[in-house]
Amino acid sequence: VDLRSALEREQQPTDLPPTAEPRTADVLADASYAGAANLGKLAAEALSGHQVADGFAGRDLRAIMLESYRDFVELGSGKTATSDLLRLLADPDTGPVLFHCTAGKDRTGWLAARLLHARGAAGDDIVADYLLSGPAVQAIFHRVLARLPDQDAAERLLEPVLGVSPDYLAAARAAAERDYGSLDAYLSDGLGIGDETVGALRARLLQP
Repeated sequence: VDLRSALEREQQPTDLPPTAEPRTADVLADASYAGAANLGKLAAEALSGHQVADGFAGRDLRAIMLESYRDFVELGSGKTATSDLLRLLADPDTGPVLFHCTAGKDRTGWLAARLLHARGAAGDDIVADYLLSGPAVQAIFHRVLARLPDQDAAERLLEPVLGVSPDYLAAARAAAERDYGSLDAYLSDGLGIGDETVGALRARLLQP
C-alpha cells in the first residue's frame, strides 16, 4: 500500500515482486497548499542528494511538518487512506501487508500509530514505537547528505524533516480529539471503523 502522492510514485516507482498486489492510498491527495502537499517532496529531495540548502532556506519546516500531521486527520484523503488500510488489515483473507511512504516515518508513522491504537496498545507505547523510526531514518538521510558539499548546513536546515518528534504525533492526536472528542471516536465517527472491524484487527494481529 503506497501512501505517497502521484508525483512521488512517478519519480520513485516502487519495485515490487511479481506476486505483490500494488495499492495506492494517497494520504495527502486533498492537500491544496504548498506545505502538506510537499511533505513527500521534502523527503524525496533530501533522499535524492540535491543541493537542499538554497531550496528550503527561509521556510518554517517545523510548521510545515506540524500542519501536515494535522492534515493526516483532517483531510478527506487522509481519513480515506487510514480507513482503507485498517479495513484491509482486518480482512482475514489479506496476506502480509507492506505500507510505506517516502521516508517511512510520517504518513507511515501516523497510520502505524492508528493501527496500534485500534488493536489496543497504550498511548505511551505507541509514541515509543513511533520514535524508534528516528535513528534509522536519520541514518539513511545522513548517508545521502554526506555526498553533498553543504552537508552540515543541509542537516541543520532539514532537521525538522529528517527526524521524528513526539510533537508531530501530538499535533495529529490533538486534531483528532478536537474534531471527534477522542481517538476512539475518531476511529468510529471519522473513519467509520466500528467494533466489528476493530475486533477483526485484534483477532488477526494479537496472539492469544
